[in-house]
Amino acid sequence: MRAFLCIGATLLFGCGGPCHSPLEEWERCAPDGSCPTLDEVAADYCGEGGLNPFLDYCGEFTIVVENDGLFGSEEAYDAEGNLAFARVCGDTPDYCAGAEACHVYGEIPDCETVLTNDRLCDKD
Repeated sequence: MRAFLCIGATLLFGCGGPCHSPLEEWERCAPDGSCPTLDEVAADYCGEGGLNPFLDYCGEFTIVVENDGLFGSEEAYDAEGNLAFARVCGDTPDYCAGAEACHVYGEIPDCETVLTNDRLCDKD
């Protein structure tokens, strides 16, 4: 089982407060504002010796969940495989000048998360 940093009935970790930035500022996005697709992220993760993150779902979104128990990130991709939003969380308030435990990039839609044991690299 996974250990979640913040538990909630809504999308992602259920935390995040007011600490938001534009999606283009997410660490995986390029300086020109372009962000990786789900296929590109899968290729990065699923290479030899790579991680095999969990997948969750929320409406049309596929959420790639990486969590080491202290810090975690979630990236949500729309039905076309484009990055829609991301969130990074820790177990201490390291974001927004120490005011928040999470930082959100982009806008999070209102939908219910379906937690699974699916893994990104095990998908067909």
